[in-house]
Amino acid sequence: MIHNNSPFIYSEKTKYSIDNQLSVIEANSNSFEINVLAKIEETISIICRKGELRYNINALEYIAKAPCMIIMMVKHFVEINAVSDDFDGTIVLMTNEFTENLGIEDRVSPFLAVFNNSYISLKEIELNSLVEFCSIIKKISRNNENPLIIESAKHLIKAYYYGLGYALFFNDNNENKSQNKLLTNDFLNIVQKDYHHQRKVKYYSDILHLTPKYLSKVIKQRTGFSASKWINKFVLMEAKTLLKSTDLTIQQITYKLNFPSQSFFGKCFKKNTGMSPSEYRAKRIN
Repeated sequence: MIHNNSPFIYSEKTKYSIDNQLSVIEANSNSFEINVLAKIEETISIICRKGELRYNINALEYIAKAPCMIIMMVKHFVEINAVSDDFDGTIVLMTNEFTENLGIEDRVSPFLAVFNNSYISLKEIELNSLVEFCSIIKKISRNNENPLIIESAKHLIKAYYYGLGYALFFNDNNENKSQNKLLTNDFLNIVQKDYHHQRKVKYYSDILHLTPKYLSKVIKQRTGFSASKWINKFVLMEAKTLLKSTDLTIQQITYKLNFPSQSFFGKCFKKNTGMSPSEYRAKRIN
């Protein structure tokens, strides 16, 4: 089991929570764990009012400069590389239980928008709207005795998605409807679900009713990486996370990731990282 699935450090004094499903946390440069790979188990938004954040999501590197908003989705692999000393912002956490019951239509799912650009530059009016939104959540959190508090929070989130959020994520309707972009979205969604036990491109191309060659061509054009490269990226990030934050043996990790043998897993891991699984684990612990 992964014990540490968040790259954030915060005090309960700075956290405003609604039934532990929706939380708003005030953040500064000391609120992040640096160079720690984490597999996100909640939907996370970071509103940057000031400063700069350098980070990786699913092995892609980003530099976010305020004012902006960063989005991290469930099952994303995240690593914070650097935070400027003057960073000032707010972190919004939403559990799966909360987001799954929002009832937001699939056509406004932010998955691919986030993949293409995990952060959105904000105009002053947009930043002010987000700050006000967080302020309202804080006020609501002080009245946890209200039996309808969760429903109130859900309506606020939905209003945001259909209003300001929709404009931020989906202002290019024609581009979002392009066939290749939708195909990339579908492929990445399937990979995130099945990479533990399926690493052949043909498995994914069959589901999408395409040839492996065509699928790889489209994914390469859209993302800069081939289909097989994306599958291997997810497997490698999962292996690193398991080695870092669980007490599973290397043999158990080999089995969990569906490698034919511990030796084969070790060779693949060393080829991609330059060190054996045991060396990587020792390095991360020390």
